[in-house]
Amino acid sequence: MVKNESIEGFLGRLSSESPTPGGGGAGALSGAIGCALGRMVAHLTIGRKKYAEAEERMIRSDEKLAILEETFLQLADRDEEAFQGFMDAMKRPKETEEEKADRKEAMSIALKDATEVPLQVMETVLEAFPEVHSLAISGNKNAVSDAGAAANMLLSALETGAENVRINLASMKDEAIKDDYERRMESALRSGRDALKAIRNTVRSRVEGTERKTGMKEITVKYFNDQIERLRYVDGKSDWIDLRAAEEVTMKAGEMKLIPLGVAMALPEGYEAWIVPRSSTFKNFGVLQANSFGVVDESYSGDGDQWYFPAYAVRDTVIHQNDRICQFRIMKHQPELVFNETDVLENETRGGFGSTGVQ
Repeated sequence: MVKNESIEGFLGRLSSESPTPGGGGAGALSGAIGCALGRMVAHLTIGRKKYAEAEERMIRSDEKLAILEETFLQLADRDEEAFQGFMDAMKRPKETEEEKADRKEAMSIALKDATEVPLQVMETVLEAFPEVHSLAISGNKNAVSDAGAAANMLLSALETGAENVRINLASMKDEAIKDDYERRMESALRSGRDALKAIRNTVRSRVEGTERKTGMKEITVKYFNDQIERLRYVDGKSDWIDLRAAEEVTMKAGEMKLIPLGVAMALPEGYEAWIVPRSSTFKNFGVLQANSFGVVDESYSGDGDQWYFPAYAVRDTVIHQNDRICQFRIMKHQPELVFNETDVLENETRGGFGSTGVQ
């Protein structure tokens, strides 16, 4: 097991003529190192009076990263096992037609397993990035560069995973499965690169002392499954935050469905969320938001209060899990209003409803 090896021992095996461990194991180990670095930032923050308000958040991130660190180490071992499984399949006899068919089937199964492992490395990176970003935002400022380093190690795991997926896809014959693997890979790369950019911007702003001093609001989020990508704010882009389909949804033209978004939130008191389609929603999926504009207030915050996107399909369509289909931002409630009745408004009439003014 990789976790029980010395660094020298692992590097010795890595540099040998043996094909395992290879890039997949090294990438998974990079992910584990990224998690360990993030945990160091948490430990340098917990218990310090200056960061008392962030302590619970640091503890949560430390616990989550500890789980993900172990996951990466297990994936490093699984990568070796998957490669060996493929090699064993290749060595199966192929003298008769039946043996050839059995060998082909065994190789196909082993290739899928060898592709699934690096994809899981990539998807585990996506689980780790939000925790590292939280550490970069609220962790000990003297260790913020270590949060940046943790993010870079996770990026290495992400990109290395993609390299291993690509080389396996080149040998895959099942086009439907191949397309699904490629979609998952590209989605993970896009999301991971966006997350890294946000973390780097946060680290840079804290190092330079330009971070926002006020206005930060915290939102407690429940995710309804482990596969849904985590919410994140991407600095330098729109302050609308993407929401994703929590499961695959198939729709026929003229059909209306509530698409689960996989999240419930405890919004800050006095705020509500506005949910609207993304600019590409209609083009990509052929759906309209049935209520045009959704509003979620802070009272919709129970354990089972999942958010949904009411979609009306104008053509047959399939929305895959983690496809970005809408976006939200939070806004303050309007102030309490008092309505004073009058017989006459003193302002000049503009020209009636639908008019831009009297010409």
